[in-house]
Amino acid sequence: MRAEYKGWVIDPTPDEYLGKYFARARITCGQAGSANEPEMHIERDIAWFEFEDQAIECGCRWAFRWIDSRVGGPDFVHNDSSILPDISRS
Repeated sequence: MRAEYKGWVIDPTPDEYLGKYFARARITCGQAGSANEPEMHIERDIAWFEFEDQAIECGCRWAFRWIDSRVGGPDFVHNDSSILPDISRS
């Protein structure tokens, strides 16, 4: 699952351990195969949750704030859930 935001690609796939989901965010910017290496940041263990979808949302929101602080943007917690990846439980 991935989300795109301001030219960055966010992979909020959580780590699972002992029945808990640990929010994380892998954030990359840049074109694959270009002369320059893509910029990447990985943040692990942001918080833990009982449900995977909660950890994914937390990872995305953390990434939005991280990107906004570097690229410039609103000084608020991102509330547009339409850009969060579809994580419907089956």
